[in-house]
Amino acid sequence: MEKPHLVIVKEIDGNPIQGTCSSCKDVLFDTSASEFARVRKQNLKNQFREHFRNVHERKDLSQSLPGS
Repeated sequence: MEKPHLVIVKEIDGNPIQGTCSSCKDVLFDTSASEFARVRKQNLKNQFREHFRNVHERKDLSQSLPGS
């Protein structure tokens, strides 16, 4: 199975403003309120990293525990 990753779903002038998780299509990361393109891109990455830590790393840990 492929590791979950950030998928850009909306751009303005080639700059990403919305993304989702490749494994969790109902999760949306939005940075349209950010003013600068560089800030929006980093904000999307940060939102995805937090989601990955909270959802996917925990899921991996719970599956590797004895009795899971």
